[in-house]
Amino acid sequence: MGIIQEPIRGEPLNLNSANSLIREIRGKDIGAVDAGSLAQATGLSYALVSTTLQQMREANDLDKHDSFLKDSRKLGDYVRDLASRLTARPVLFTAASSAVCIGVCLGLKAASVAHPALANGIYAAMLLTLAAQLSTYYHHGLARVALYGSLVNWLMIVGLATFELWDQEPDHQLHWLAAVSLTTFLLMTPYVLASSLAAVAGGYRCWKSVEHHLANLTRHEKLQRLFEIRRIIRDQQVKDKPVRPARMTAVWQAQYRARPWLHSAVLGVSSSLLGLAVLRLTNTSIQPASLPSLTQLMALTSLATLNLTMVVGIAFLLGRFSRAAINLIWLTAWSTATMYIPIAPYGSAFAQRFLSAEMLIPQMALLFAATVLGSVGAAVEERAAKSRRLHENDPAALLAELARLELSLAAGEREVTVLVVDVAKSTEMKANSDPLDAEYSFREYQQLLARITHLYGGTVHSTAGDGAVLTFEEPSSAFRAAKEIQTKISEFNESVNRLPSKFRLRVGIHAGQVPGELSEVQFSEVIDIAAHVQAKAPLRGILVTKEVAEQLGDEELIPLKEPVDGHEVLLAYNPVVDE
Repeated sequence: MGIIQEPIRGEPLNLNSANSLIREIRGKDIGAVDAGSLAQATGLSYALVSTTLQQMREANDLDKHDSFLKDSRKLGDYVRDLASRLTARPVLFTAASSAVCIGVCLGLKAASVAHPALANGIYAAMLLTLAAQLSTYYHHGLARVALYGSLVNWLMIVGLATFELWDQEPDHQLHWLAAVSLTTFLLMTPYVLASSLAAVAGGYRCWKSVEHHLANLTRHEKLQRLFEIRRIIRDQQVKDKPVRPARMTAVWQAQYRARPWLHSAVLGVSSSLLGLAVLRLTNTSIQPASLPSLTQLMALTSLATLNLTMVVGIAFLLGRFSRAAINLIWLTAWSTATMYIPIAPYGSAFAQRFLSAEMLIPQMALLFAATVLGSVGAAVEERAAKSRRLHENDPAALLAELARLELSLAAGEREVTVLVVDVAKSTEMKANSDPLDAEYSFREYQQLLARITHLYGGTVHSTAGDGAVLTFEEPSSAFRAAKEIQTKISEFNESVNRLPSKFRLRVGIHAGQVPGELSEVQFSEVIDIAAHVQAKAPLRGILVTKEVAEQLGDEELIPLKEPVDGHEVLLAYNPVVDE
């Protein structure tokens, strides 16, 4: 009977006593078990039984904690699933959440008359709604969704403000409507920027995740995708389906990219002339010491918003950041040159103030940030459009994806030499020996193969007890490794092998083209042929195909009459290394 030494303060624990304790507590609540009664029933000391029960109670507490964590994770999964379903239609969610927020804020405003502290709830409701909407835009990762959501919010705010103010000035209702629309539009600018940034950030994250996934697809996964696309085409799911016409955005992109310098020059001059018209109409003069009126401030804000929107749009149309940045400099140059027109407030002095460091640097930094936003947004939208076209089985998208996969699978095709070695009658060797001797000997044999393979610059592709598939860059390296293996196996049998039978090897070598890395290829004809050649080799022999023999120089080889898998084969006259 075994004894476990020193479970507690040197007291030995007999396994019979341990089993007796387990029987006594089986089916009972550990928290209600009395340590004294249990010690008396099992013959164990009170200290040992008390400590054991304490540790079991602690383990139960940990189990309860793990159960709580599991329940918490389930609740979290449920909340995420619910949020995903609620935000499945993001624009509708934006409208609904804003409507709820407006209702809550109106209710809190009315209630704050009696309870002023409730006014703080208005800000909390607005912040929660903003966070929920930004999270939705981030999750969907589409800039157009953020813009549509912004438009919905703007229309709702305009409608609410118009309803509130409509009866106050009945003679100036149209003026109030115009003023409210413009004011709320300007106030919505930060929301538009924040929502666009959230959408672009989410789209960029999704884009990078997809790119990482595609870059790390295994060869088998690429084949699965390839066959899926072939199945769609073969089943005529795209038969007679018209090619999707280009979106209006794509048309604009093509037109702008065809003559970017001309379009940027026209936009630069036009934006500058529009700025001149607005400044003259509002009698605004940009002077360091003067403060603009509310009307002038609104006019300047409108111009800045328009310029930012124009820069984001140009970057979106051009796509690539480098191209958009160069065009931004070109546009700014034309816009600045127009400021030299001698029409007040424009002129040489106005242009020089605009080109001063304190004005130019902040503006250019903001415009470059807008360029980054537009360029990233374009990349995200392009990825989303491609995924959407593939999902809808668009013929052009399917053809492009099919070609990409075909080229990816064919890329990296290279010449490789495969050496297959096998132990003759290995099953009998193991059956007639001690299992431990067999385990030791075959493990040492595999290590011998690995050492020789690495010595000649090869790689162990796979091993299976008595056989191995070894790969080499050159046929000459594979052949020299094969001779080294046949030479060293004799020494191995004398000094390492513990089995009564000796290791006797057959070696076959073949060279051919392999698509990509051989380690990623589940089936290769080169390996298959090399294995068949090995099976035809004599004991202690090396058999090679003609493709290998042609690159072995002056090696003495004996051609055999029967081909293997349609390949001529030749036997090495001397299969060992010369002393």
